[in-house]
Parts: sequence; structure tokens; C-alpha cells
Amino acid sequence: MPSSRIFARLDVLLALGVLASLETQLRFVVGGLDPGALLLAVWIAACGFLEWRRPRELPPKFAFEIAIFWMTIAFALNVGLCFSILSGEMLDLGLVLHDAVAYTLLAAITFILALDVNVACRLRRVQWIIVVVGSVFMLVQIAESTGMFDIPNIDPWYWDRWRAWTDNPNQLALFCLLLGFTALHLAHSEAGALKRSTAIFAVALFVGAGTMAKSNAFLLAVLIGLCVLLAATFVRLIWRLERRRVPAAAVALAAMALLVYVGVIGLGLSASKHLNLANAAGGVARQDRNGDEETALRFTLWGEALDRAANAWMLGYGPGPHLPIPQIILSGRRGGDQPKNVQRPKPGSAPNFETHDTTLEFLVQGGIIAVAAAVALCGLALARAFRAGLDGLAAALIAIGIFGAFHVVFRHPFIWLLLCTALSAVERRRIASPSAGNGLASARSNFPPRRWAAQAVLPRYPFAFSPSRWIDP
Repeated sequence: MPSSRIFARLDVLLALGVLASLETQLRFVVGGLDPGALLLAVWIAACGFLEWRRPRELPPKFAFEIAIFWMTIAFALNVGLCFSILSGEMLDLGLVLHDAVAYTLLAAITFILALDVNVACRLRRVQWIIVVVGSVFMLVQIAESTGMFDIPNIDPWYWDRWRAWTDNPNQLALFCLLLGFTALHLAHSEAGALKRSTAIFAVALFVGAGTMAKSNAFLLAVLIGLCVLLAATFVRLIWRLERRRVPAAAVALAAMALLVYVGVIGLGLSASKHLNLANAAGGVARQDRNGDEETALRFTLWGEALDRAANAWMLGYGPGPHLPIPQIILSGRRGGDQPKNVQRPKPGSAPNFETHDTTLEFLVQGGIIAVAAAVALCGLALARAFRAGLDGLAAALIAIGIFGAFHVVFRHPFIWLLLCTALSAVERRRIASPSAGNGLASARSNFPPRRWAAQAVLPRYPFAFSPSRWIDP
């Protein structure tokens, strides 16, 4: 039987693979190979063999949900691919194979993690490794970008935007968003002072580095994610004070009314003095001609994606991108020098451009079936994160969803680690609190006793809306 120490060592390999998969310019250093995919493939092979050697145990409940999700996605993508073949659509076989391999890797990673009974502790260890090693990587990238040393075949700048070791600034923004909110989740859920200090330092580091990418989507996601965390913490605090018979709700409403009043006055003063808040941001948010062109480009891509999905009867076209390259991008490439180490789709007979929206990309590839499966899984993960009191994790999922409204993000393995953490959150609490008086007793079942089955076909209240159950877990 493999020991837990072996899995702990392999988790270091998983963390390094996830980090390397985000640092896309490293492929130019190692001769075009993807070091992240290679490390993840080695981790999948080793952990798969060790799981096969393990004694058979009942996996956590969310393992069956993961299995149902990936079977649904596989069915939707196969239906879309069959529709593309039967309708005579032109397909780029290389990109189709690339997406198929990416889906297979993601499914294998989530399956292996879902089979582990102690998946919550394992994911927490992986997240800490990613945050600590990622912080060191970020400090090295900052030093390299400031000219302290030079790494061959790496260009850290994308015109006036910083991209570090990624392919473009948007990938750097996603890298900082994922690691920053993971550190925020760890800071919110850890009890030790040293761990919290380390996590808070990592949050400040990644948020500061992400602003240098000048991504408006990153700033919006960070702002909304932090607002969600503050609101959830505020609501839980008010609820606990109300249970102690402290009139916290009335005081909170009065304070909110005062803030609204002060805010209205402040907006009036700023309007009277003709203050431009966008220019006051000091170049952090991009409000230039390129930003306007990028906004118009996204609206064009979203409209074309909806048209393509409607032409496919909402069945999708299978794996791979299915939009033609917009003309504004082709004309922009012909003029001026381009930054090196940039991977762009090349014009061809088959469409090879993505929608720049995660939900629409699911719709174009797998149709309404894939969208329904993805929304159901993400909604379930978000609900369980709030139910378990992991407000930092819930804020991370919401921030990723906001960023995913402007970019395609579902192929990054780090996102699926966060989803597995959220899906196993309630399972972790249920296993960690066994029945009183017997430490080896089985956990309390979530299902009603069998004698209730004859009384009603469906439960009277299929969803639990008790405030005490959700606000004060």
C-alpha cells in the first residue's frame, strides 16, 4: 500500500506542473515543449498507478458528480463533432486534437483527486505549494523584468504592458488572479499567524503584479471578488451578533444609508469639478484607442459565436476553436513590429479563433448540453463553498467567472483544483465531525431515514434555505 509521504512528494510535481502550464513562455526556453503538460502527465501516470495499488475505498460523494460532469461533456463534444462532420464544416485537426488532449488531462486530474478520501487536506497542501513557489517565481520575474539579469528566449514586455513569462498580458492577469485569490482563500481560512502573514504577502504581491498587465478584466474581477468576500464576512458577522441579541442589523442598515448619502454627495462634488476618474487611475486601467478596439472586437466575436451556435442548432461543433480570425486582427499584424514569443492562430482554410468568453466557447464547442453541465457544476461548487464558510474560495470562483466572461479560462488545471476544493468542502466538514462518543463511527448521512420514503415521493422542501445553515456553518 503506498504511503501518504509518496503522495505528498507527488503533489509537489502537481503544483509545479500547474505553475509551469501558466508560464507559457517557458516553452520557448525548452525547445517548444510544454513543461507543464509533461509534469502533469507524469503526475497522472504515477498517481494513477498508486491509486490502482491502493485498497478499494468508497470515494467521496463529489467523485460521482465529477464523473457525471465529464461524461456529459464528452457526450456533448462528440455530438458536436459528429454534427461538424455531417454538415461538412472545415476543422483544424491539430487544434481539435489539442483541445481533446486538454480535456483528457483535466478529466484525469480531477478523477484522481476525487478518488482520494483525504482530498481536502491534499488540495490544501497543493495550494500552499503553488502559492509559495509561485511567489518566488513572481519575485524572480520582477527582477528579470527590471534588468537585474537576462534569460534567453524570454521577452517580459508586450509593448508597454508587462507579461513576465507568459505569452500575453491577459495570461499574466489570469496567473495573478488565480494565485492571488488562492492566497486570499488560505489567509481567510488559516488560523496560524505565520501562515496568514505569508498568504497576505502573497495576495499583495500578485494583485500588485496583476495591475502591471493593464487588464481591465483583471481589475473588475479583483474588485467584485473583494466585494463578495467583504459582503459575506459582513453578513456572517451581523448574523452572529443578532443571535446574541445585539441589534446589528439596524446599525448596519443605518451605516449603509449614511454611506450611500456620503457617496451621492461625493459623486456630485466630483461631477461639479469635472474630475476624470479614469485618468486619475494613472494608467492602471486602459482607456485608449487599443482598449476601445479590443472592446469592439469582443462584441463582434460574441455576436458571431451566437450566430454559429444557432446555425448548429445549439449542438456545437466539437473540440477546437470555430470562429474565423477577425479582419481587424489580420490588418493589425501586417503593420509594425510585433513582440516576440507570441503564439497566435494563423490564417487557414478552417476557422481557428476562439470566442474570448468561456460560456460562449462551451456553447460553440458542446452546445447547450455543455453549458448546462458547466453552469450546474460551478453553481454547485459555489454553493458548497458558501455553505462550508469558505468565503475566500467563493470569492475566488466568482472572480474567475468574471474574468472568464472576457477570456477562455476553462483549460487551465488550476481552476479545476479550486473547483475540486469547493466541491469537497461540505464532504470535508462531514468527515471531520464524526458521531459523538465514537471516533470511528461513520459520518451522518444527508439522506432521510428509509421509513420516510413511503410518506412522500418528493421532499417537501428540496432546497435548504435556513439562514443558520448557510450563514453560520
